[in-house]
Amino acid sequence: MLPDAPEFSENERDAISTVAFSCPYTHGNAVYKARVLYARFAPPAHYDELVICNSQGVYKNGPSKLDDLIYTLNNTTKKNAWNLEDDLVKLYPNPTHQNLTIEGDNLKTICITDLLGREVFRKNCNLK
Repeated sequence: MLPDAPEFSENERDAISTVAFSCPYTHGNAVYKARVLYARFAPPAHYDELVICNSQGVYKNGPSKLDDLIYTLNNTTKKNAWNLEDDLVKLYPNPTHQNLTIEGDNLKTICITDLLGREVFRKNCNLK
């Protein structure tokens, strides 16, 4: 038998509810922990990950952008360089947490996205 549910304030209940109904692909294990807490003060809920994540912009119907990125990373050369229309582009160090060096001829634009495909950086490289 479970001990009595702790008393949560209305603000705490709102916060727990918000996290419990978040997409675990973007919010991680906190979602599952919040669902356990949510069950302590609310009736059992059904969590349809596909519906929840799709409604939050994380589409899981087919190959995800993360799957595409993993495929691309697994199929790049050991030197972390690949050929784009006969132009060699090098990115290093890989992995990196802060600074990334990008080398290549005829680069026009650099666009970096996160694992969900959201653009986090864009720079025009026309140096003429």
